[in-house]
Amino acid sequence: MACLLEAPLRISVLSEVTATSRHYVDRLFDPDPQKKANLIVLGAVPRLLYLLQQSTSSAELRTECAVVLGSLAWAQRTNIKSLVDCHTIPALLQGLLCPDLTFIEACLRCLRTVFISPVTPVQLLYTESV
Repeated sequence: MACLLEAPLRISVLSEVTATSRHYVDRLFDPDPQKKANLIVLGAVPRLLYLLQQSTSSAELRTECAVVLGSLAWAQRTNIKSLVDCHTIPALLQGLLCPDLTFIEACLRCLRTVFISPVTPVQLLYTESV
């Protein structure tokens, strides 16, 4: 699954997230891994990354985004590959610089989940972001 990075959300990000979040949340807690894969196909990862990286997002929202990304990583190897392809790792590593300890913990948990998979190239930890 390829990652299509969309242009930053410009129209009332919070209202769009609120309007569609129930649909995403219901699928996250479903034990069916295919439903989590469908979320990735529907473009949830770029939106979550966008919100995670915005300094205007609240600490709670950024933390929840990291938790959801970690949840998506648990389902299947193809999901982890999609997260890696969407450049989730650099965004989570950048999150470690945040002063909010809860957010840092969420980023670390997500990174752990991604890196315990054999499909994740470990050398990604040693590359510099541009």
